[in-house]
Amino acid sequence: MHLNDQQDSAAALRRSLVISGLGAGLIFGTAAALHGPSLPIHAARFGLSLPEAGLIVSLHWFGACTAVFALILGLRMGARMALGLIASGACLIALGVNWPVTLLGAILIGCGQGLSSAIFNSRFLAEFGARGPSFLGLSNAFFGLGSIFGPLALVAFGSEPRAVFAIVAVISVLLWPVATPARAEPAGTGRASLPVLRGRWLLLAGSVAVALEAGLAGLGPAALMAQGVSQQGAAFYASGFFAAFLLSRLSLFWLAPLIPARRLLLGGLGGAALAAAGAALIAPGAFFVLSGACVGVLFPGYFVLSTQVLGPGTRIASMLVAAALVGGALGPTALGLGMVGLGEGAFFALVCGLSVLATVAVALCVPAPARAEDT
Repeated sequence: MHLNDQQDSAAALRRSLVISGLGAGLIFGTAAALHGPSLPIHAARFGLSLPEAGLIVSLHWFGACTAVFALILGLRMGARMALGLIASGACLIALGVNWPVTLLGAILIGCGQGLSSAIFNSRFLAEFGARGPSFLGLSNAFFGLGSIFGPLALVAFGSEPRAVFAIVAVISVLLWPVATPARAEPAGTGRASLPVLRGRWLLLAGSVAVALEAGLAGLGPAALMAQGVSQQGAAFYASGFFAAFLLSRLSLFWLAPLIPARRLLLGGLGGAALAAAGAALIAPGAFFVLSGACVGVLFPGYFVLSTQVLGPGTRIASMLVAAALVGGALGPTALGLGMVGLGEGAFFALVCGLSVLATVAVALCVPAPARAEDT
């Protein structure tokens, strides 16, 4: 009977983790995607220029980085803290008292997102064993769903971001009691020293992977127009890119147990190189859409492989997320500067070159995990 009780408790814990983890991915995906479309609304409401309103995006990601580095330093924070921060930040933005309060709300949401990414991703791998990569991929797919839902909800509510952030706050509060502490490891703990040098090639691969994802998503449509695609056509292909990206992430629920993470990462990087080459030389729109499917597997593949090589734990996960955040922040800027120097038409060639370099680096410098099932 005691064994049955333990099994029931473990099953209940996993159910709570799935509900709170997938819900968290959905809400912070929604919140992050709301900032861009809301900039003109904030500017008009608070009497700002668009560049001034754009500070809200920077502070959101500043909050995410701050929370992740706090975990790296060993601060003990868990899933309920993450959801509480998202709820608090969304409430502040929903109140719309003034611009400083709105910015504070963005920082708190960013902190919650950073914590959620590190905590839930590592817990999915720890709690579900061999099925962990499947649930990690599903969680990242729910982030993609939230990114689609956010702008659509903004339109549905008459371009009123405060109403959508109020919904985010309510869902966060509802998820809060469902989120439970980890069994094996208190949130925020991990190895005494982080294997930064041993994992340097993996961390670099993670930064490049997210840089490719962010660069293609942000600059891809403009690059298509530079190659002669109309604005309407670029918007159509951008929708196709995000659809392929989302389907790719959803497919990991079934594919992750079948394909080792190292092969998944290499396949995604190599596929991105081929898709970018096709976009540069053959059919820009069609191959741009295909690149969405390729980059969709990169972060989950990187995260799972890095955990297999470097070990589990929230601090390890925080280090991995930090590397990804650096790539997401610097990647579009670096690719944009490359377009300035070489011309807008060189974007897909730059993506191809960067993908090839990353593929070679992972193939030569990142060993397969020692366990037989991962080699």
